[in-house]
Amino acid sequence: MTKGQMWGACELNQTPSVEAKWAQDNDNPHAPYHTFWASKQTQAGAGIALFINKQVSTSPGQVVYTHPMGKALAVNISLNAVPFLVVVIHAPSGPTQPAFFQSLIQAIKAPQPERKVILMGDFNFVLRPEVDVIPAAPFSTREQASIEALNQLADHFGGLLDAYRIVNPDRLAAAHIPGGPTTDSAGNLRPQRRLDRIYPVCGFVRTFD
Repeated sequence: MTKGQMWGACELNQTPSVEAKWAQDNDNPHAPYHTFWASKQTQAGAGIALFINKQVSTSPGQVVYTHPMGKALAVNISLNAVPFLVVVIHAPSGPTQPAFFQSLIQAIKAPQPERKVILMGDFNFVLRPEVDVIPAAPFSTREQASIEALNQLADHFGGLLDAYRIVNPDRLAAAHIPGGPTTDSAGNLRPQRRLDRIYPVCGFVRTFD
């Protein structure tokens, strides 16, 4: 699948009128995407969404979970005739992270083996700072609890793996610059962190020699 077929968005500036437009598009056979979303119930203009190209999914899909603070969304949908559970998250930062991942284990039932799982989104921490941060950084024990909780969630869904690291196990890579600018006010380089990741079920990603 490509970005043109499925993509998730975090921290949306969505409003009731935007959500109403998405609902209309879902009923419109000529609209290009199936759209699913989770809103932050206590604050307008916050949440996440999943857009899936109707060319790869003729079925409307079924939302099986939405996080009350708009931090997670789970959808059962068929993509190219293959059943999937797609989970999109925007993990909180700080000490509540491990509890957030553990709550998803309780809230989202592991599907039957024939239904493939994809977990994706902004995880707000890195697993391997020596390769997931530019410039490379030493490992921090303060994220150990988040790592353990995410690994438990990956196991819950049948053994999910970081898709990029399957293909590039030790390549230095990062995509997200907190706050945008590459340097701070003093001209020092700001770290880039690979916070946005995709975790498919083991064996789903092809590698090439």
